[in-house]
Amino acid sequence: MTKDIESALDSIWTATRRRPGLRRDRRRKDQAVTRPKTKIETLREVSIEAIRHWRRTQPQESRQEGGGNQPTREPGNRYLHQIMAEQWKQRWKQEAGKPHRKAATWTEGWDNQPLQLYDAVPKHVATAIFLLRSQVLGLKGWLADIGVPGVTPNCTCGAPRQTLQHVLAFCRDQIEARNKLIRRAGSTDLLELLKHKDTAPIAGRWLIDTGLLDQFRVADEVENTDTREWTPFQPVHTLHNPSAFP
Repeated sequence: MTKDIESALDSIWTATRRRPGLRRDRRRKDQAVTRPKTKIETLREVSIEAIRHWRRTQPQESRQEGGGNQPTREPGNRYLHQIMAEQWKQRWKQEAGKPHRKAATWTEGWDNQPLQLYDAVPKHVATAIFLLRSQVLGLKGWLADIGVPGVTPNCTCGAPRQTLQHVLAFCRDQIEARNKLIRRAGSTDLLELLKHKDTAPIAGRWLIDTGLLDQFRVADEVENTDTREWTPFQPVHTLHNPSAFP
């Protein structure tokens, strides 16, 4: 799949570099410009060079398993993991430093360990927490910004843009959900709520309570259904008991 993508990128690059009206010799020179590397290609080159460096700097015996003739990959894998983790850390810091990065996942620092926020949390609530922490969620303002066909940024209350901040603080249609959030958490500071294991699920449930994201509606209906009088399906024995038929 990666090779197919890279091949398609090469074709697109060549096509965009082909400008009509150029003489044949100038066109050849123009097309010879190398396509910029994708981030994946750059990381692949870094990993290959890291492996080569490790092999050059390690004694031959340290690359043998138990002193035998079979090479062991574990030390090399650990070294490669360290190199790639540092690459990812530097890319993350570069992105986190951009002015528009306001979501919790970017503001809490590299050393933060958010996985504990999702422990023992229902899947739909965990998904809501993740969406809030990344602020990549399908509110109409965001959908319109990325060019989803047929979507306008207007909020259901008539405001010109349906954004997370608007829904949280100003939307007239979300007064009940907002009041629930305040009663449960004592605050509407999402960035603070999303930092802690005991309050992150409350923030996630607030997003579900708004009813603005269709993907949560079925899960919310199931969770709020009264099943106290429900009984499990009873096993069917008629197939093994012909006398049960009239």
